[in-house]
Amino acid sequence: MRHIRARITEGLRENDILQVLLETPYQDTGQTMDEPLVLTESLQMLVAGNQTSSNALTWIFYLLARHPKYIREIRDEVVAVIGENAIDYQNLHQLEGTVRVIDEAMRLFPPFWMIDRVALKTDEIGGVHIPAGVMVIPYIYGTHRNPAQWEDVETFDPRRFERGRSKERHPFAFIPFGGGPRLCLGANLAVMQILMIVVAFVRHYDFTLANDEPVAIQPKMLLQPQSAVIMNFQAAKHT
Repeated sequence: MRHIRARITEGLRENDILQVLLETPYQDTGQTMDEPLVLTESLQMLVAGNQTSSNALTWIFYLLARHPKYIREIRDEVVAVIGENAIDYQNLHQLEGTVRVIDEAMRLFPPFWMIDRVALKTDEIGGVHIPAGVMVIPYIYGTHRNPAQWEDVETFDPRRFERGRSKERHPFAFIPFGGGPRLCLGANLAVMQILMIVVAFVRHYDFTLANDEPVAIQPKMLLQPQSAVIMNFQAAKHT
């Protein structure tokens, strides 16, 4: 709140997220947000926009360590697409194979394993009566393992997300960021952050799990590992 009030009092304009929050009209009212609401939205960005990404990255590195051929494939793709150049917005989005690895990791371990919604109207889905006002819980973890949409549901296979195969599935078969009009606003930012970090590490390091025992899940607010994921990193041997 101190930072928010200082920005308002000093009248400075910075090219950052705080300035966007202070100046953008709030959808529900058409007015700019007051200080408490700016604070709430800032905290939402920091927690939902970073803790979820770091949680996803933990599972991504865990899966890559268990399937090292994809470390090599990502490194080869980075060399082919980016070379020694700096990572930027344009070349990140050309890393299609790397994105497939990220998507498959979030299929198996979606940071938000369920989400809650309130039914605005009475409805019926699959023969189940849903009164207006009740909370409905879309079960993302189960959706991502629905055998009607996915084969070998527990197998880590990024090829599932090749363009042709993705079109065969229901659009809501894969919803790590939710779906519909309440799709997570930070989805693109999260993927960009994750891509940048994966590329930065895979470019320079090989890594293995210190303990080969599978890591169990711990479903809290986020789908966390039940124990620490301890890894060994070493400089990559470039060919």
